[in-house]
Order: sequence, then C-alpha cells, then structure tokens
Amino acid sequence: MPGPRGRALLYQAVRNVTAAPAQAEVLSRVLALSRAAGRADIAVRVFGPELAAIAATPALAWFAPQAGAALYAGGARDAAARWYAIARQDPDAVTRQLPAAG
Repeated sequence: MPGPRGRALLYQAVRNVTAAPAQAEVLSRVLALSRAAGRADIAVRVFGPELAAIAATPALAWFAPQAGAALYAGGARDAAARWYAIARQDPDAVTRQLPAAG
C-alpha cells in the first residue's frame, strides 16, 4: 500500500471520478493494494459507499468478483448479491480482472 500521500491521492481519485468504469478501475486498484497490505477491511469501510453506488452491470463483469467480495465483507449483502449475479452470468469474469498495481 502506498504511503499516506499515495493513499490520499487514491482517496481523491475515487471521490472525483464519476464514470462507473473509471471508478471501478480505481476501486479495483485500491482494493488490490489494500488486500496486499493486509488492510482490506479498512478499504472496505472507507470505500464501501462508493462500491455500493456503482451499478452492477455486465459491462463491469471483470470487477464483479472483487466488488462482490468487498461488499460482502463490509456487510452490504444485497449489493454483493447483485455483483455475484453478474459474475455468475459471466464465469470468465475472474480471469479478466485488472492485474494488481505494483
């Protein structure tokens, strides 16, 4: 996970990007970096509202497994279920996830 400045920039990026595909890309990076640093729980608490606000659509199937898992971990079971439904419709979604930054 980047230092405090890097985390602040990622936080601003998530908040400033409004297009769902771009927001999903930034959140994907944030979640991957947080998971690698052992801080996924913090990222889910901080970015849970942004994750829940992104509509689960087939165009974002690549993000579905990651979004579903994060939302489920954060207690947003209904939002997670919508993402898992997208993932089930596209079984190859897991293989198309963006590679972790780093």
